[in-house]
Amino acid sequence: MAATGLPPHFFPNGAELGLDLGATPTFTEVCAQRTANFDEVRRFVAVVTPDELDRPCERFGQTFPVLGALQVVIFEEWAHHVYATRDLTMFESA
Repeated sequence: MAATGLPPHFFPNGAELGLDLGATPTFTEVCAQRTANFDEVRRFVAVVTPDELDRPCERFGQTFPVLGALQVVIFEEWAHHVYATRDLTMFESA
């Protein structure tokens, strides 16, 4: 089953990433999936060992350490929070 989302600008073919660009999820479905994803990251962080963080993994033809993938997930969460907070503040002050 394909995931819902938009590909990054440097990877324009969303189908290669397993994304369904034609999907039209409801807000409730998006929130439920986000919660499930976040819970999965929390469970991983709770049990991961330093050796596992150094393990190389390959995805989409690129190899990087598990720690690098985790850093991307955490940075993306932070960035989305910054943008959402900024935008909500703008809407509330308008």
